[in-house]
Amino acid sequence: VMVRLPAPEVAFQSGRPVLMGFLIESTTADDQSSMSPFTECIVLANISGRALSHRHQSLVENLYINMSQNTWDRHKWIGDELTERIALLSVKYAPASEQMDPLLLFTSMVAQTTVLYLYKIMNSMIPVTAENQATVSEYQRCSLVAAGEMVTLTKTVMQLNCFKVHPFTPIPLSLCAEFLNSYRNLDDSFASQLEHILKALRSLKRVNNLAQACLHSFELDNVDSLL
Repeated sequence: VMVRLPAPEVAFQSGRPVLMGFLIESTTADDQSSMSPFTECIVLANISGRALSHRHQSLVENLYINMSQNTWDRHKWIGDELTERIALLSVKYAPASEQMDPLLLFTSMVAQTTVLYLYKIMNSMIPVTAENQATVSEYQRCSLVAAGEMVTLTKTVMQLNCFKVHPFTPIPLSLCAEFLNSYRNLDDSFASQLEHILKALRSLKRVNNLAQACLHSFELDNVDSLL
C-alpha cells in the first residue's frame, strides 16, 4: 500500500502544503531531515510490524520445512533496517530530546524493543550451530545493550507527568520485562533492571488500562518466580 508520510509539524501548523515521500521509501530516502518525531514513530512501527509478520511467517514455514535461507535473509534484512534507523535517530536527536518530546521517547522504546523481539525470534526458532554461533552471539549482545537502553528510557518515562506518556508505552515495557525476566537468575543486575521496568508499569497502571493488563499478564505468567 502506497501511503504518504505526514508533513512536518511546522508545515502542518502553518497550513503549508508539503509533498512527503511514501512509507515504503522512508528507509532509502537520501534526505531524512524532514522527518518529524511522529514520522519517525510511523517508520519504526512499520519495521516492528514487519518483525511481527516475520515471526508468524517463520512459524508457518517451520511446520513444513527446516529454517530456510529465505527466513535468514528476511531476518537479516529487518535487522539491518532497524540498526540503520536506530543509528539515524541517535545522530538526528540528542539524548536530551527524549526528555522534551514524549513521542520521541516512545519511538526510541519501540526501536529498542524491536531489537529484543528479533533476538527472541532467532532464539526460539533457530538452533545454534557452529555455522551461526557468531551471528546468534551478536544478536544476543545487541539485545542486552537494547535492554539496558530500555531501562534508561524507562527512567525518563518515570520523570514525565503520567498524562504525557504515550498510551502504548506499556507494550514495549512488558516485552522488555519478559526479556529481562528470562535472564534474572543469571545475574543480579538483570533482576534490578527488571524491577525498574515493573515499577514503571505499576506507576502507569493507575491511569492506563493497558499497563494494568500487561502487568497482570506478566504476573500470571511468572507467578512462581515473583514469589
